[in-house]
Amino acid sequence: MSHLSQYALIAVAGLITGFAAYRISASVRGSVTRHFVLRYLIEGIAILPGVALMGFVLGQRGASGNLFDFVRVFGVFFVPHAAARIGAHTALTSRRVRRENTLPAAAHEFLAAYLAHNDRQRIDSLPDLQAASAALQEAHAGHPLLAVALDKLAAETARLKLAARRASTRR
Repeated sequence: MSHLSQYALIAVAGLITGFAAYRISASVRGSVTRHFVLRYLIEGIAILPGVALMGFVLGQRGASGNLFDFVRVFGVFFVPHAAARIGAHTALTSRRVRRENTLPAAAHEFLAAYLAHNDRQRIDSLPDLQAASAALQEAHAGHPLLAVALDKLAAETARLKLAARRASTRR
């Protein structure tokens, strides 16, 4: 096996293990201790194929006291490994941001459709909006989008109260 094919095999192993380690360690759930222990265990297991390949490649070259050989083989595995982890992190983060940005728009559309439906059916939406506001405050107290949702519900509640007052004064 030529040096180039050995390096290619090690680099591919680095890419695969880097991506897999990131995805698997990101899915760990539970307590902080469990998260800490399992994450490092996954990291250790993920680099085992690379370490084995590095040992195999260096073993085939024979006994060499050249530190540069070791650093080169080490870098061929760990640079793609780190690049894959960074790429996976960037992709996951950008996907999360896109999802969080589309959520408020979808929630607004749902609320508008719900209120329009209730208006057509002459259903009082005010108790539902007040209950939804209380449920959101209780269930999602620390969520970063909570303030936006509560502001929207408060605005719709105020609009419905104003419309109800106007309707009662016209009678």
